[in-house]
Amino acid sequence: METHFAEIQVGHVAISEPLIAIAKSNGFEVESSEGKTVITAQLGKVTFEGNDNYTHITFSSETKPQLQLFKELYASRIASLDLEAEVKWDKTDASTPLNQIRCQISSCKEISKNFSRLTLSGDFTTFVNPVAGLHFRFLIGPTDSKFPTLDENGLTFWPGGLSKWHRPVFTVRKLGSSAEWIDVDIALHSGGRTTEWLKDIKIGENIAINGPSGSKMPKADKMFLLGDETAMPAILRIIDNTSAYEEVNAVLALRDQEDLQPFTSNKKVTVETIDMKEEQGLLNALENKIEFMSDSFLFFAAERSQATKARELIKAANKSVGTSRISAYWTRK
Repeated sequence: METHFAEIQVGHVAISEPLIAIAKSNGFEVESSEGKTVITAQLGKVTFEGNDNYTHITFSSETKPQLQLFKELYASRIASLDLEAEVKWDKTDASTPLNQIRCQISSCKEISKNFSRLTLSGDFTTFVNPVAGLHFRFLIGPTDSKFPTLDENGLTFWPGGLSKWHRPVFTVRKLGSSAEWIDVDIALHSGGRTTEWLKDIKIGENIAINGPSGSKMPKADKMFLLGDETAMPAILRIIDNTSAYEEVNAVLALRDQEDLQPFTSNKKVTVETIDMKEEQGLLNALENKIEFMSDSFLFFAAERSQATKARELIKAANKSVGTSRISAYWTRK
């Protein structure tokens, strides 16, 4: 377990109450007793212990990348309460954020009409951890900027300011057997910031990413995976990792059917492709399959409005879906 500590010159009740409200609104577990509060979230546990004058805060997570994300999330929430000046963090000697991986571009090639594959070389062992998320963020900063570093409080310092950095989220499509490389498949869009960035990268160039992040690899006897082209790398990686007894029903909305990539599967895996131009296609597919989703795992990822409608469909159907993960991967402008 990885830990980091802080103290705040604010009473236990005053600091914990607003944070408890946020945690409960997100569905996280909260345990409270006199002078102590423990919030258990996806990234770890945060414990507040104190009195009317000060509070000791302990952050604990299973991995270092999770710990970095966790404490920065709470640093942001404390700042939103105008209390950041009251916080005293334990000092750290590290200089690189715990969730940052510095790596090298080893290849970039078009693999279909609308996709490029970027191969990055480096140490990606943190992605092997069973609790590791499937995703990461590219760190694309201002021209000639240095990589983000840690300040003395163990929080990330962003050269030029965080707002100057483009940090798109992508999925690890494949991971080397010794975690020495990853493949990243990128859907190409004219004028897209990541697409434009790809045009200027150089083989051998050093870059930085933040990760792992997001949801971990799902495990279920029966899974329904629906998404548009931006979710295809995640869906196909999940399929690649299914075992012989897991049943998978996948629907992919693609601009071009030839963009469908090869994947490892067994006899219990079916993959259907539909035209991405049909905006209701994925939602129609979801609606048609809801009645078969009892006690299953559901993954749905697409444009924001479609993700919202998918949640509404699940709620209105009043069916026992099991576990669902519905995400907005992009927003229509």
